[in-house]
Amino acid sequence: MKADFKNVRKILMFRLCCLGDVAMLTPVINNLHLNFPDAEIKIASSKWVESLLPHLPYVTEAVIFDAPFEKNFFSRLLKTIRFILKLRKEKFDLAFLAHRHNYYGLILWFSGIRYRLGFSETKYLNRTAPYDHKIHFAERHLKVLTENGLEASNKNLILKPVNKKADLAAHYGLHDNRLTIGIFPFGGSNPGTEMEIKRWEYDKYTELVKRFEGSETNIVFFEGHLENEKIKESFNAPNIKKVKLTFDLISVCDIFVSGDTGPLFIAEGMGISTLSIFGPTDAEKVAPLSSYPGVKHEIIWKKPYCAPCYTSKTAFDRKNPKYWNDNHFICYVGTHECIKSISVDEIKNKLDKMIAELKALKKEN
Repeated sequence: MKADFKNVRKILMFRLCCLGDVAMLTPVINNLHLNFPDAEIKIASSKWVESLLPHLPYVTEAVIFDAPFEKNFFSRLLKTIRFILKLRKEKFDLAFLAHRHNYYGLILWFSGIRYRLGFSETKYLNRTAPYDHKIHFAERHLKVLTENGLEASNKNLILKPVNKKADLAAHYGLHDNRLTIGIFPFGGSNPGTEMEIKRWEYDKYTELVKRFEGSETNIVFFEGHLENEKIKESFNAPNIKKVKLTFDLISVCDIFVSGDTGPLFIAEGMGISTLSIFGPTDAEKVAPLSSYPGVKHEIIWKKPYCAPCYTSKTAFDRKNPKYWNDNHFICYVGTHECIKSISVDEIKNKLDKMIAELKALKKEN
C-alpha cells in the first residue's frame, strides 16, 4: 500500500551509468513523481550521465558519484565515504536503486535512507521485487513500484528538449518541408566498458547515407564526442549534414537510426520514430516500445543461433574470457554474424517504408 510510505519529501534515483539505461528509467522517475508529487527528485549518477540532466523531467540535480570507476582502492574508498556523508546531509526519504549490487545497497543503508527500493537479490534494501529477466527493462523496473503498492500507469520514456525544434532546424539549415532522418553509427563506449560489438559496420552506415544524396529528405549524420566517433567522409549533397550529436538535435529528427546505444533511447523518450539495429543484445528486452501518436518503432535483429550473447548474466561475468577481453565485450564465436549479416538494402528498404508512412500521415493531418 502507498500508505506504507510516510512523509516522502526527497527521492534519490540511483543509476550511475549509462545514458541509455538512465533514459529507460524515466518511466520510474515519472511514476515516482506521480506517486509523490510534492517530493524533490535527484539522481545519483556518474559525470558521464550529467549532460542528460536538463532533459529529465522532475529531476532537479545530479549527485555525482564516480568512485566505482576509480582504479585505486583508497581513492575509491575515500570518495565513497564522502558520497555517503553527502547523502546523509541531503536526508533523502526514499531511494530507488536501479543496480543489482550489494555495495550500492550498503551505501544507501549507511546513508540513512528510510525506504530503499530495488531488486530483491540486492542486500540492504527494504522495499523490493524479484529481478525478472524475462520481461522488458522498463517493465522490470516499474514492477519494483507496483509490487510495493505504488502506481505505475505510464510506461513511456519521457525526455524533453531544451531548445525549440524549429530554432534548431533553422540553425542547422534543415529544409522545413522535408522529413529529417538522424543516423548515428557509433555508441557502445561507456565508463569501464567497451561495447563496439553492438555497432553495425561503419562502412554500411556511410553507404546508407550516400543512397540519400540529392533526395527530398534531410539526412543528419551524427558524430559522437569520442576520438573514435568521427565521420571521415565529406558529403557534397546539400541535404546531408555532418553534425556532432547533441541530445537537443535528436529532437529535430522524424526518424532516428542507430544501434543499441544511449541516443536511441533518448530519441524514443523525445517521441521520435526509431529504426534500431540489434546484434548481441536481446531486442525483445530493451528495444523501444513507448507509444506516442504517429510514432513507430522498427527493429532489425537477425537473432542467429548465438544471440543474444550480451545478457544480464554475461554482462556481470567480467572474469569470463569467453565474453570479456579486459573491458571489451567480445564475440565469443568470432564471426559477429548478428551484425555482419544485416545488409544496407535491408535497412534502406525498412527506412523507405517508414518515410512513406510518415509522409502519408503528415498529409492526413
